[in-house]
Amino acid sequence: MATNCTLGVVDLLQRLTPREQDVLAYVALGKPNKIIAAELGVSTRTVEAHRARMFYKMRVRNAVELAHCVLNEPELMNSISARALCLSDGSQASG
Repeated sequence: MATNCTLGVVDLLQRLTPREQDVLAYVALGKPNKIIAAELGVSTRTVEAHRARMFYKMRVRNAVELAHCVLNEPELMNSISARALCLSDGSQASG
């Protein structure tokens, strides 16, 4: 089954919650769930749940398909890159 990532990836991204977008940025950087959890201050299970919902909403089955979608959408790549930079600088908006 082919992924549906070409069907409006940017529109699909807008369906994600801010936290799912944070997780997306980390996944796009290749970070494992345990590291994502530590950096976001949540449990690994919480990251797994966000990741599962994100994959469902983005219509992909795994991180490889997600990366394929991201790399094929320059606007999406720019958005994720900017968010990843903010997260890696410790500039999270959550309190």
